[in-house]
Amino acid sequence: MIGHDSQRLNLTRVFSTNFSNLLIKHFSNYINLLTRIRLEENKVKEKEPSNLLIA
Repeated sequence: MIGHDSQRLNLTRVFSTNFSNLLIKHFSNYINLLTRIRLEENKVKEKEPSNLLIA
């Protein structure tokens, strides 16, 4: 029975590690996407005329 418990523990560790890596990868992709969107928004804002200059 000890062998089965050891196998179960190893499978749990592998699953947990793989799942954690997957979450980290997707979270990282999400943060990169938000960063790109923010950079594009900043570019658009820079191209817009300033309200202070119009007034």
